[in-house]
Amino acid sequence: MNMKTIPALQIICSLALSGSLLSGCTASSKTAAAALEEQPDTLNIAVATDLHFLSSSLTDHGSAFEKYITNSDGKTMEYSEELVDAFLSEVIAEKPHVLVLTGDLTYNGEKQSHVDLSRKLQAVEDAGIQVCVIPGNHDMYNKYAVSFSGDSYSSTDTVTSEEFEELYSDYGYSEALARDPDSLSYVYQCSPSTRLLFVDVNASEYYNTISDSTLQWIEEQLQQAQQDGVKVIGFSHQNMLRQSIFGTGFVIENASSLEKLYEQYGVLANFSGHLHIQHTKTGTHNVPEAVTSSLAVSPNQYAEISLTDSTLDYATKSVDVSAWAKANNKTDENLLNFSTYSKTFFDDNSYRTAYEDYESLDNVEEIAEYFTMLNNAYFQGRASTLTFNSALNNQINQFDDNLSTYIISIRQEKTDMNVMHIDF
Repeated sequence: MNMKTIPALQIICSLALSGSLLSGCTASSKTAAAALEEQPDTLNIAVATDLHFLSSSLTDHGSAFEKYITNSDGKTMEYSEELVDAFLSEVIAEKPHVLVLTGDLTYNGEKQSHVDLSRKLQAVEDAGIQVCVIPGNHDMYNKYAVSFSGDSYSSTDTVTSEEFEELYSDYGYSEALARDPDSLSYVYQCSPSTRLLFVDVNASEYYNTISDSTLQWIEEQLQQAQQDGVKVIGFSHQNMLRQSIFGTGFVIENASSLEKLYEQYGVLANFSGHLHIQHTKTGTHNVPEAVTSSLAVSPNQYAEISLTDSTLDYATKSVDVSAWAKANNKTDENLLNFSTYSKTFFDDNSYRTAYEDYESLDNVEEIAEYFTMLNNAYFQGRASTLTFNSALNNQINQFDDNLSTYIISIRQEKTDMNVMHIDF
C-alpha cells in the first residue's frame, strides 16, 4: 500500500507508531477498594484510553516540541497536563464506582510521565473511586521516550513491565483477585456480582498475542466466575474485533481465541482503545466491543458504562476542559475554548497532510477540506451523519483505489458509534 497517496489513512496508521489536580479528601486507596462490598443498583464505570500523557517536566514547549506535535496525528499534546487534570477532576466530581484506563497512559513510555500520572491518580482513589489500569503499546520499553528542550530533544528513561506494575500497584494490581504470571493481565472484583478481566498483550513475551498459558489462565478465571455466578466485563488495549479496514497491529493477533472464550462463558462485552477512532461492533461470536477514542484527540472523550442486573449501557462524553479552566482561573484562550482549539488542531493536521499529497490537483483545497470533514466525523464515531460528495468520491476513486476503499468503509457506517446497549 502506498501510504503517501492516502492522507486519511496516513493519519490513522501513525497512531500506533508514533494546573495541579484538586487535593481530594482523606480516604485511603484501601477505602476505594472496599467501597463496593455491597452491590449497587447500578454499577458505574468510567473508561478512558490513550491518554498519551506527557509530564510537563519533559518539555519547555520550544521549537522541537512544537515541530514534533504539529507533524503528529492530532493529539493535543500542547495541553497534555491540563487535559488530564480536567479529566480526573471531572471523574472525581461524577463519582463512578471505578475508573478504568485501557493503556497508552503515556506519550511514549517516559518514566517521568508514568510517575507523574500515578501521583495524579491517587487523588481519584482518595475520593473513594477505585482506579484500574493496563499498559498499552506505548507504555513500556519505548525507545522513543524523549524530553524536549529548545530546538532539540534527547532520550529519557522509559519503564520495564516490572516498573510499570510497581508504579501502578495501587491501581488494580495490588487489589487483583487473580494475576496472570506471564503478562500484566488480572481480574478485579468490581462488585459482589461483577468482575473486570484485564487482558494485556504488551508485557508478555509474545507482543500483541495472547500466549497459550495466558489463554489457559483466562479460561480458568472465566470458569471460576461462572461457578461463582458473577458477570464478567473484558478490557484490553488492542482490539478484540477488527473494527475498521485497519487490522494488522490494531487487533490482537489471536483475538478469535479470546472471542470464543468470551462467547462460551458469557462475557458481557469487551472495551478497548488503541485505534484512536470511536467505534463499536459485535463480532461473529456475538460478543460486542466498544473502542473508545483517544482522550488526547478531538473531541477528547471518555465513556461511561452503566451496569444493572439485566442491562449494560455505554455512552461517550467529552471532557469539559473549558469549565475546568474557568474554575481554576486559567487565562489561556485555548483552554477557555478547548473544544474549538482541539478540533481545529486535529483538522489542521488532516488538511495539511491531504493538501501535501494532492497539491498537483486543481481542486486540492476542496479535496483537503472534504477529507478533513471525513476524518473528523470518522474519528468521532459519527460518520453516519455525513453527507458525501459523489463528484469528489468519483474523482478520488479514479485517483487511487486504496483511498476509495477508505471512503467506502466510512460510507458503510450506519449508526452512532458513541452508544451501545446490551440486554442480557
